[in-house]
Amino acid sequence: MGGRMDQAPEEIQGERLVEMLEEWIGAKRLCRMAIPETDHAWITLILGIETRQVPPCLLVDQVRGGEKIILHHRERGLRFEFLEKDGVLCWFHSRYLQSRDRSFLAEFPSSIFRRQRRRFVRINARSGTEILFQKSNGNMICAHVKDYGLGGVSFLTPPLFNMKLEEPVCEIELRVPDEKGWRRFHIPQAKVKRLERVEGGGGLCILEFIDIPEPEKEHLWHFIFKEQRSQLRKTGKI
Repeated sequence: MGGRMDQAPEEIQGERLVEMLEEWIGAKRLCRMAIPETDHAWITLILGIETRQVPPCLLVDQVRGGEKIILHHRERGLRFEFLEKDGVLCWFHSRYLQSRDRSFLAEFPSSIFRRQRRRFVRINARSGTEILFQKSNGNMICAHVKDYGLGGVSFLTPPLFNMKLEEPVCEIELRVPDEKGWRRFHIPQAKVKRLERVEGGGGLCILEFIDIPEPEKEHLWHFIFKEQRSQLRKTGKI
């Protein structure tokens, strides 16, 4: 037998669907908008619910150069993805309707789907990615990162590394090198989730993130999404 199958996503309709959309709109929650089964995706905002139309529709912020591509693949529709504060993924399907000034109208969804448990994507770290954090005794640790995601990070343990399971750590900085220097992500709290031995006598430590401020979580989520697409392009999978 294989591993445990994922639970079917929760389907949300009616008043609760409207409440969720209004909450995301009010909070100016960024979302991922993609054309299914293509390489095209953008980070954007839903600006509001247009009630002057019958039936109502969504007002979506314009994405540079995106409208022509969306029109070309109009029959495929659009998929919008949002991340809730607890890291649970929500999504719905829609269709492009018509252009507006610096925005466009999209079909109002009949359902929103919500994954019933967190399922964090982890990506392999770029060469040179580092983690810096403070141990419970006040000592600072700097190490090379193996992979990371919204749920946590794994890193190669430096010499004389000594930590215990469930040990708390704080003031974590994840640093990813790029052409401008560093992309920095700040995670206030985490704990040691797992310790492993690796070939060659070294070790691997897995930290679970406990607390990430909402703006930082969205920033990291969007960066992970872009990194994942970049890695898939390099391997020829998209």
